[in-house]
Amino acid sequence: MDLEESHPGLAAQLRFVVAESPYYRSRGADPRDLATFPVLTKAMVRGGTREMLTSRTEAERDALAAELLRTDLSAERNRAGEFRFGADVVIDQTTGTSGIPARFPKTGAERTELALATFMRRRGFDPGLRPAEFVPLLHHRWDQSFDFDIWSRSVDDLRRMYAWLAGKRARWIHMPAVLIARHAAALEEAGIADPVPSLKFIESTGSRLTPEAVAAARRVFHAGTVNQYGTIEMWVIGYAAGTGPFAINDAAVHVELVDDDERPIDAPGIEGDVVVTSLVLRLLPLVRYRTGDRGAWVDEPGAGGGPARRLALAEERDVNKLTIDGRRISGTEAFRPILRRVYARVGYAGVEAVQITQVGPETIRLSLNRSPQAGDICRAFHEECLKLRAGIAVEFDLREADDRSFLDRKGNLFVNRWGSPGKP
Repeated sequence: MDLEESHPGLAAQLRFVVAESPYYRSRGADPRDLATFPVLTKAMVRGGTREMLTSRTEAERDALAAELLRTDLSAERNRAGEFRFGADVVIDQTTGTSGIPARFPKTGAERTELALATFMRRRGFDPGLRPAEFVPLLHHRWDQSFDFDIWSRSVDDLRRMYAWLAGKRARWIHMPAVLIARHAAALEEAGIADPVPSLKFIESTGSRLTPEAVAAARRVFHAGTVNQYGTIEMWVIGYAAGTGPFAINDAAVHVELVDDDERPIDAPGIEGDVVVTSLVLRLLPLVRYRTGDRGAWVDEPGAGGGPARRLALAEERDVNKLTIDGRRISGTEAFRPILRRVYARVGYAGVEAVQITQVGPETIRLSLNRSPQAGDICRAFHEECLKLRAGIAVEFDLREADDRSFLDRKGNLFVNRWGSPGKP
């Protein structure tokens, strides 16, 4: 079927991109054929930012590209999830969990369109939801701040947070999945039940939603759980009820799965790389952007009786894969037993945080806080890594006891910061 007939929104976006973005035009992309567009990595976007931008003038293009690529931001600005640039642009910053922190601009019109598409998806779960009843605790507005820390383990901080939400009569809240069970356990221990009586749904994002978290939301908050899949770059890609597969947010994105040769996968049940095209972003258009996730199509009965296609994400992202001898294996599964053996040998007193990172084709870095046994842990870890592969190099990054800045908030034990396992 012709692209104009099968996906008119995608066809219109591709026409715009080829007409207005020098990057795609210079690479021979044909707006009639999505497969002629290159599959992008974050590194490719960083390298081609200026060409990709569709700014009205060269001066605007130069100024925005310089801001997106600058490395001399203040510590406060580096920590900010988003910040304004000029009168009509907000720059979103990724957390760097893929190894390459990056900034992505969106105009006010783009943000409005993305927000509307997302809100209509929420309405599909809760038709009575009104905008004022939704409270985004994670991806809140650039000019909004709270007098509590959602990541705090302090019961007093959590009391203050949930009292504030109750006062706002919040119907939906948006928070990282990893915090749902943590907050629920802390509130239960403090004897606090149903802290926000108006709450109907917790929208989970930012880390894998577990059945335990779903059960905790129902038990403590008396609320359902909606799982959001998205990225800072694209915003929302899909939604799921509980831990089920994701329905694509097709008003905002077009999703493909591709194999190792970047050929589209159409059949259900075959795992591939998740590649997303934004139907909304025009200032910095992202076409066939590799998210770093892997997944497979699932065909389920739809509302009208016909099949409905859903996306089931694989357990681990590419950034959690160890690349060794040209193979991709689970870094978490490779190093979890190694750490168990290390701890069995030398103990783990004082270990507060640890992360293992691939930083080169033959180089692994162990980051952990200083402790009485840190030196013994490092030596034992090195010995175990040599059993994994002879000649592997191991680096060590020791931090002060309360320093967790090396950890990404998704709680990954292993992170590949060497490079994308996909094509460069």
